[in-house]
Amino acid sequence: MTPQQEREQQHPSSIAELFVFELKKLLPPDQIIKLDTYDLSNLHFAKDHKIGYLCAKWAIDTTADQKHGEFKHLTTKLEKLLQTVKEAEWEVHFVTITKSVEMTGLNEALAVIEQIGKSKGWQESDWEGLLKQIIAESDEESKR
Repeated sequence: MTPQQEREQQHPSSIAELFVFELKKLLPPDQIIKLDTYDLSNLHFAKDHKIGYLCAKWAIDTTADQKHGEFKHLTTKLEKLLQTVKEAEWEVHFVTITKSVEMTGLNEALAVIEQIGKSKGWQESDWEGLLKQIIAESDEESKR
């Protein structure tokens, strides 16, 4: 690994890279082995606001499912934030709201993954489903 690659792994430059960086801290070794099989080379192309929203939507949808309803409390703050975004005049609040949604979406998705993984098993957390969506979005952006 080159020094540049090492720095990039230590200091993620995008929300997508940050997601993977933080996910590796949560997952047990057998799941990290699985994570390492994915091609993550295009993550830096992803638009932060799209990945943040993707994480937010995933967390809300996952906890809204009856299968994981007991984790609904984890996304209450996020749902309120997204409602504020819908109601706000985005031209005035765009930058502040966008950064807030990006980070909240990321943090809430990671919290949902961690809680489901620890209580029901990592397969049940479907972290791979979200990762695949992030990779697809990143790959799409890399082609533009």
